[in-house]
Amino acid sequence: MATAFNSPAGLVLAAALLLLVTSAHGQSPATPPPAPTLPAPTPPAPSPAGQCPIDVSQLASCANLTPLDVILNRPRAARLCCPPIAQLSRAAAAQCLCAALEQNDDIFTTYLTNEILRLCDKPRRLFDPITVCA
Repeated sequence: MATAFNSPAGLVLAAALLLLVTSAHGQSPATPPPAPTLPAPTPPAPSPAGQCPIDVSQLASCANLTPLDVILNRPRAARLCCPPIAQLSRAAAAQCLCAALEQNDDIFTTYLTNEILRLCDKPRRLFDPITVCA
């Protein structure tokens, strides 16, 4: 019965296997180095309603509007409220409107804020959160 070790290629293969087994004996398998620990990212702190990139007093005349004013006299509401927030993003504009309207302690602050944002061409997109004034 012939074995693979009778041929020269078989002897080379057997020697390579023997060398591989003896060189690996006594060594522990390579362990990956520990991953560097990075500090956990800190979530952005919610900014208080009073922090607005513009002076909230610019929205004083807008803050005197009632829900009925916004519904019935949209051009006047737009004239009073839109220019100060025209250059702001929707989120910043919402923050400013909430701050300005909350000074009146109106229970319709959230409603007014969303209506004015819509009136000033800053509508809520599909996945944007609904603006709620706290």
